[in-house]
Amino acid sequence: MPFGITANAQNVVIGTCRTTIIKSNDKKHETVSFHIYKNKRQAENARNILKTAATAEEQPDATGNEWNNAITKLGITWSKSRPNGQFKFEAFEGQAILVHYTDNVIHLLDIVNVEKGKTEYQIEMKDEKSLRDVEVRGKNKFTGPRIKKVPGQDNGFEVSLNVNLELPEGWAGDNSRLIIQPMAIDCQTEDTVSYLTPLVYEGAKYHELQDKRMAFDYDENDSLAQYYNPSPVLNGQYLRIDTQVVFRKPDKDKTYKGVYYAILEDYHHVFYNNGGEGTGSCLSFRPLKFLDFTMAAEDIPLTEDFKENAEQRAHDVTRTLNIKFVTGKSELTPDSANMEEFGKMGRELKSYGNLLFSVKVTGSSSPEGSRERNAALARERTNFAAGILRRAVRGQDASVSTETKIFTWENVVTQLAARDTTKASMLNNLISGQPDPNMAYPQIKNLPFYESDIEPILASMRNMKCSYQYIDKRVLTPEEAVETYYTHKKDFISGAKDDLSDGDFYNLFNEITDSAEVDTLTMIAYRHMVRQDGYEVLKMSPYIANKMALLNIRRGMPDLEVLRPFIDWKVQAVDKERHIDAYTSSVINRHEILINQAIQYFQELKLDTAETLIDFVGSKTVKSAQLSQVLFFVRNIFLGIGGQLDGNDAAKFEQAFNMVLNTNKDNRAILFSELHESLGKTRKDVEPIIDKMDDNNPKKWYLKGIIWSKEAGKEPKIRHDDTTGDDLGNGFRLMSEDELSILMITDPKKYAEYNLYVKEHPEEAEALRNPKQQVEDDGIKLDSIPHYLAYFQHSFDIEPKYKRYYFNEGNVPDETRKIYKYKKKNIPAYRKLFKLLMEQRETDEQSGRQTTGKGEKPETTKDENDNGTETEPETNEEKETNTNEK
Repeated sequence: MPFGITANAQNVVIGTCRTTIIKSNDKKHETVSFHIYKNKRQAENARNILKTAATAEEQPDATGNEWNNAITKLGITWSKSRPNGQFKFEAFEGQAILVHYTDNVIHLLDIVNVEKGKTEYQIEMKDEKSLRDVEVRGKNKFTGPRIKKVPGQDNGFEVSLNVNLELPEGWAGDNSRLIIQPMAIDCQTEDTVSYLTPLVYEGAKYHELQDKRMAFDYDENDSLAQYYNPSPVLNGQYLRIDTQVVFRKPDKDKTYKGVYYAILEDYHHVFYNNGGEGTGSCLSFRPLKFLDFTMAAEDIPLTEDFKENAEQRAHDVTRTLNIKFVTGKSELTPDSANMEEFGKMGRELKSYGNLLFSVKVTGSSSPEGSRERNAALARERTNFAAGILRRAVRGQDASVSTETKIFTWENVVTQLAARDTTKASMLNNLISGQPDPNMAYPQIKNLPFYESDIEPILASMRNMKCSYQYIDKRVLTPEEAVETYYTHKKDFISGAKDDLSDGDFYNLFNEITDSAEVDTLTMIAYRHMVRQDGYEVLKMSPYIANKMALLNIRRGMPDLEVLRPFIDWKVQAVDKERHIDAYTSSVINRHEILINQAIQYFQELKLDTAETLIDFVGSKTVKSAQLSQVLFFVRNIFLGIGGQLDGNDAAKFEQAFNMVLNTNKDNRAILFSELHESLGKTRKDVEPIIDKMDDNNPKKWYLKGIIWSKEAGKEPKIRHDDTTGDDLGNGFRLMSEDELSILMITDPKKYAEYNLYVKEHPEEAEALRNPKQQVEDDGIKLDSIPHYLAYFQHSFDIEPKYKRYYFNEGNVPDETRKIYKYKKKNIPAYRKLFKLLMEQRETDEQSGRQTTGKGEKPETTKDENDNGTETEPETNEEKETNTNEK
C-alpha cells in the first residue's frame, strides 16, 4: 500500500443533499451554506455555539457582531449550495455536515450525518418560532383552554387590562366554578403591584349546592360571593370570557401588565389551573401619547399693563485709541489724525454728561526689547493719553484711571497657536530655554512668516484701549432693543450677558413675531425674570411665565413650578386684583394662567387637580369648556371607543371625540392611526391623513410605522437602482394583461410593435418583471426588511426618546416582533430603506401616482363659512368621517 493512502479510503461517500426551508407552513427551496466536520460531536458543538450567538444577536442592544464572531472563533468556511438548496459533497463515513440557512432575520441550523453507502440525503429546516405561532384549527374545534396575550390600553393614568379565556365544550359544566384572579405586574421589576377584583362564574347546580353548603346564606358565608357574576352561567357549552379590568397606575412613567390565574373547580378539587401562564403583555396601546392639547391653551394679550418704567443700568463700552507715538518716546507723532482720534473720543465721553461713571485708559507693550523699558514706556504713554481725556471730561464727575499691560513672547505663541499650531511650535522652539527670550529676536525676525503672522500680533499688542462705564435710565426704543438682542443673541442665550430690562423685553415681545425666535426670547426672558428677588410681583412676570408655560406645554415637558407663584388657592376668585403695597398692585389667578396650569396638570396625569382648576375657572372662557371636554375624552376613551358608554355619556363622548379629532390635522392623524383597528380603518384609509403632517415631525413617521406594521412581509416591492418598477427610463413600460387586451383591440399596430420590442429585448422585460433586489454592503437584503421598521427608525433619528415608545407599542403585534426583530446592527439598513422609500415617493409624485406625503399644504378653496375665510377641501374619507366619526 503506497505511503499516505489510508486503509479506509474505500469508505469515501460521494453524496447529494436536498434541503427544504419551512416557514409558517410554507415550503421553499433556497440557498443554504454548509461546512463539513470530522465527526457528529464537533458539528453539534458548533451548532450549539452558533445558536447561542444567534440568540444574543436578537437582543435590541446587540452589537450585531455576535454571529460573525462565533464563525471566526469556530474557523468555519461556508460552502454554498445551488439556489434550490441542493449541494453535492465528498466525505468519509462518520463525518457530519453542518447546514445553515438565513434570510437575515432568522438562522436555521441542521446536521447531516454521513452514513456508509448512503448517497442521497434530504433535510427539512423548520423555523420553529413561526410554526409555534401558527395554530392549526378545525371549524371552532379545539381540545383545551385557549388564552391570548392582548396588550393593555394605557391612557397615562390608568391601564385597562384584558382578561380572555376560551373553554371548549364539556369543560365548564353546571357543577363547576370558574375563578379568574387578575393581578397588575410591574413590567420593569416583575413585582406584583396589586391584586385586582376577581371574576367568579358558576354553573346552576354548583351555585344551588354552594348556597346549601353555606347554610343558605351564600352572600354572607362564601368569601367569593361578592365577586360572583350571574352571567354567563356555566352549562357545559363552549365558553368565551373577554373583558377588561381597570388598574390605576401608581407611577405614570412605568408599564404594567395584567397577569391572571384561571381556575376551574368542582366541589372537591381543581381540575384546571393555568398558573398565570400565557397571560399578560407588557405591550400597551397608548393612543394619547402624541395628542396635542394646546388647542385649549391660553395666551395673555400683551397690553400696556405689563410695561415697566425705566430702570437704572450700567453699560460697559470699550474703544481702541488709534494713536501713534514717536518710537521709544511718550510723544505723539506730528500727525493730525492723532488729535482727531482724541477729539472723537472726547466728544463721545462728553455726550453722556453726568451719566458718565468712569473712564479707564489701558496701555500695553509688545515683548520685543527690554521688559523694564517697555513697562516704563507703556506707563508714560498711558498717563499721557489719560491726561488728555481727563481734560475732556472735566466737570462730568467721572473718574479716569490707568492700567498697563506688558505682553511676553509666550503671549505671542498663544495667539499664534490659535491660527497655526505648526508656526507657533517653531516660535516656541526659538524662545524656549533662553534666559531672555529677546535674545532670539534676530532669529524670530528671520522666520518666513514673521511679517505675515507675527508682526500683526505685535502691532495689536501695542494698541491703546479706552473703556468707560455709563448709567442709563431709559428703556431702549423698540428698534434699539431688537438691534441689541440680535447683536448679542449668543451672549444672551449663554447667560454671559443679561442687561436687558423688563421694559426692553416688553418691546421685544411686541416686535418679534417669528415663532421659533419668540421661543428663544421666552427662555432668555424667563431666566432673567427668576433671577430677580420677588419676581412674582413685577409687571412683566405673569406674561413671561405664561409664555414659558405655553412653550413647555407644546414640548410635552410640563413644569408646574413656572405658574405656581401666580396662583393663590386662598383667593377664591379669578382675575382678582390685589395690592402688594401702597404703590403696587397685580392680578392674581389670571384665567389664562389657571387654564394653562390645568393643562400641565393634565399632562402630568394629575387629572383630579386639573379638573379642580377647570371648575375654578368655570365658564369664564370657551377654553375651559374645551378643556372639560378633553378631560372627559381622556377619562373615557377606551369605554367610549369600545361602545360601553350609555345614553348621555355616549353622546358626550362622541362630542368630545370629534372636538379633539378636529382641532388640527395632527390630532386627526394620531387618533386614526393609534385607534385604526377600533375605528375600522385600514392603512389605505389612514395614510393620506398622516401624509399631510410635516416631514420634520417625528410623529408622522412613528404613525406610518404603526399602520405599516400590520402589512409586514406583504409590502409592495421597492423600485430602485436604475429600475422604476414598470419603466426602465427609456420610455418602455411593461404593460398589464388588461392593458394589452385593450391595446390589441384599439391599436393592433402598436400591439405588434410592443410584442416585437419585448421579444428583441428580453433582458429589459425580465428586469421589469423581477426588479433587482437591493443588497446592503453587509449582505442584508432590503427587500427582506419590512417598511414599518424603516419608518420607525426615521422617527427615532428625529426624536430618540420615541424608541422607548416602540418597545412597548401595542399596535405592533408580538408575532410581528418575533419575525422582524428591531436590531441595532440593522439600523444602517433601515435608514437605507427609508431613503429608497422617499425616493420612490418623489418619483410617484412626479409621475402623478401620488399627490401627498411631503407635508405641504394643499390648495385652498373659497368656502362661505361663518368666518368668510379660506378652508381646505375635504377628502372623501374626511367627509365620511365628519358625518360619522365613530
